[in-house]
Amino acid sequence: MTIQDNTTYRRWFPGPIARDRQVGGGALRRAAWIAAIFVLSILATTVVEAADYQIVTNASLGIDSISKRDLSRVFLKQRTRWANGDYAKPIDQKMKNEIRATFSEGLLGRTLADVESYWNSQVFSGKSTPPPTASTDQEVIDFIKRTPGSVGYVSADADTTGTRVLNVVD
Repeated sequence: MTIQDNTTYRRWFPGPIARDRQVGGGALRRAAWIAAIFVLSILATTVVEAADYQIVTNASLGIDSISKRDLSRVFLKQRTRWANGDYAKPIDQKMKNEIRATFSEGLLGRTLADVESYWNSQVFSGKSTPPPTASTDQEVIDFIKRTPGSVGYVSADADTTGTRVLNVVD
């Protein structure tokens, strides 16, 4: 295949890419491979993030799944009650915890700095206080077992016996 209008092509692919394309199309194949690798890396990152933690709640809550939006609202204390009327009591991991960073970016769509800023503004305006924090997965599990309406997140390999693992749906 030859290119009829070389000026249009050079506008889209300036420099060495245009010369490679004119010779044999190697640059176009390279660009396609780079795009494919980029898309696959994004998809792989999404799968890994979802597998890095699990959402757990008190076994008495009675729900098996929750939307990402509703769970985000619970952790930001914009939603204070569950559908059954129980108070929603989220528990976070410590701020500098890697699981918290993954959770905040994956579920809340915010960096740790953004979450910290959000809670500072809530506290200073008198609107709300952040959820309690735990240092370990086991502390989160213990809190959830003894607190009706509680919800938290733990690492994917944590022992969640005595709690209910929630399925998060979009």
